[in-house]
Amino acid sequence: MIRNEAGGADAGRGRPHPLIRGYERLADTTHRMLAAARAGDWVGFDRLLRSCRQRIGRLKLASREARLDRDDEKRRVALLQEMLSDDAQIRALREPQTAWIDTLLKVRPMRRGAAADDTAGDPGAQPPPPSGR
Repeated sequence: MIRNEAGGADAGRGRPHPLIRGYERLADTTHRMLAAARAGDWVGFDRLLRSCRQRIGRLKLASREARLDRDDEKRRVALLQEMLSDDAQIRALREPQTAWIDTLLKVRPMRRGAAADDTAGDPGAQPPPPSGR
């Protein structure tokens, strides 16, 4: 059963949890931001970005008290994934040089202990000194 912040059940009425409605509105805003970016409407994009920031602030406050059931949590995660996809596409449109540089440099996250691995192919290389722990 889905419970809203006031403790009332919404499941029987088929309405999503109020927090999920907030995430759906935020996802709608990021979809519209992506459409504006694709159209080159940066004024409209900035307006939507301000709206997005306000919605995020409200969601942060609302999520402190809300409890979601398993289905609502799955929906929340799916909406977050959609928003992350929109964000990645927007970044690619706003910062095309970043994608080009990343491809050129083949940027990868640094692994722990990568410095020790660097000596593996060099027979004359000395391992790093012990850390003294």
